[in-house]
Amino acid sequence: LFNTETSLKPQQNPDGSVDYKNINIINTVVEKQKLAELVPPTSGVAGKNISGQTLPCIDGTAARLPVGQNTIIDPDNPNVLLSATDGFVRYFNSTIEVSEGLIIPGNVDFSTGHIKYGKNVVINGDVKSGFNVECGGDLQVNGTIEDSKITIGGNLLCRMGFVGQGKGLIDAKGDVNLNFTKNQIIKSRQNINIAKEAINSTIFARKTITVHGKPLSVAGGLLTAGESISIYTVGNQSGIKTVLEVGVDFTMVEELGKKELLFVELSDKYSKLLESGKNYEKILIIRKQLPPKERYLLERIKNAISKYKQQLDLLEKQKAEICSKMHNTANAFIKIEHTAMPGTLLKFGERHYLVKDEIIGPKTVRMIDHEIKV
Repeated sequence: LFNTETSLKPQQNPDGSVDYKNINIINTVVEKQKLAELVPPTSGVAGKNISGQTLPCIDGTAARLPVGQNTIIDPDNPNVLLSATDGFVRYFNSTIEVSEGLIIPGNVDFSTGHIKYGKNVVINGDVKSGFNVECGGDLQVNGTIEDSKITIGGNLLCRMGFVGQGKGLIDAKGDVNLNFTKNQIIKSRQNINIAKEAINSTIFARKTITVHGKPLSVAGGLLTAGESISIYTVGNQSGIKTVLEVGVDFTMVEELGKKELLFVELSDKYSKLLESGKNYEKILIIRKQLPPKERYLLERIKNAISKYKQQLDLLEKQKAEICSKMHNTANAFIKIEHTAMPGTLLKFGERHYLVKDEIIGPKTVRMIDHEIKV
């Protein structure tokens, strides 16, 4: 009762083109999902030879359910095989088996298409440019992640790097652990650890960012952490602009941005409604009375104006609440193990500190009495 075909036949789009990225050769199932059903055998029908003699028949033989790992026979129907857990189902060696973790033996590319799976995923190769991975649990990539969108419900371990032309995004609810990154965007609701260097990358963590690379750790880009940033070196001899920002919750910054966009949109509609209402009021002053249809429209406009005014007031209140919680620099710090080169900008909330002379570590940078001090 699932697709056992693993050929690379592409899906055809409505416009006649074909899509190799969305080939479905990976089957996910949920607990107690029907996997197979026995077709009962039939009784044979006697035949005759050319002389008219009766030929005895042979009755069909009952098949057996291909019970495998993490599968069970339905207690209510012995002819049905069920999945015993959520996972990845396949027909292998004449049995059906369900594995809780999804393992991709090679690369995520045209041979697999995009990956979407509710639990843990292990990719033994690379995630090639343009192919996305979404998993509800942890993700382990034993190769490189290129220009791809990676969405993770748990933690990420990438044994190699995250590289490309700036079109990639890693967005994880848990920790992110990488070997190195270049030209990409990383977001973590927890901590980010980078074994080597981060070059021209945009990195956000609600808690901490640590870059261990020696002699080079960070050059170019923006690093934003809610609690702390720890690095070996930052910047280079050419004075590349590199921003290290702490004491800011990037998720609240994103939420504030959404609220502001919505506020602008509603404000525009509110202004147009006010203008329409004023025009009807002018007509009412001149005519002393409006026809029923126009009276109805004016009433609707007034109701809409009141509704939008309430929404705008609520958005203003929500924006103020976000701004009050967005910055928390009291315990935030930046730790420089070796060097911070000129061109580095250190930010604590609204406060900035531009490094003009080389800072030799180990040094810790904190906000003390509303001033950034090394």
